[in-house]
Amino acid sequence: MALITNSVVPERWGNSRGPPDGAEMQSTRILKVSVETASGKVREGVPEDERKDMKRDDVLDSVWTGVVPVYERLGEPVPGPYNRVKEVPGYLGGWVDQENSEREMYVNEAARKPAPLKRPKKVQE
Repeated sequence: MALITNSVVPERWGNSRGPPDGAEMQSTRILKVSVETASGKVREGVPEDERKDMKRDDVLDSVWTGVVPVYERLGEPVPGPYNRVKEVPGYLGGWVDQENSEREMYVNEAARKPAPLKRPKKVQE
């Protein structure tokens, strides 16, 4: 349990009430799942305009093209209704800040990757 808890938020297990009592252990299960198939879409790099539009000054001068980076941002920790700890623990606030910084840096780098060079199609003989 400690390994899984700390893999989500580092140092969380040692900063939690513990060990879990019997009722908590009865209502908690850890599953190991093998994923056989999955799908997802991630975009990196600048958009590629159509070749015909690249030759049209009226299009290039009037149509903005680009990328708006999108990422999930963690908010400020909100204390629970029975919380008596006045300050957010350093490990938690630091983790939130680090995650947000890494996520923002990643999407900004991905959005600025250059378009792949287009190679001319080979002419069949």
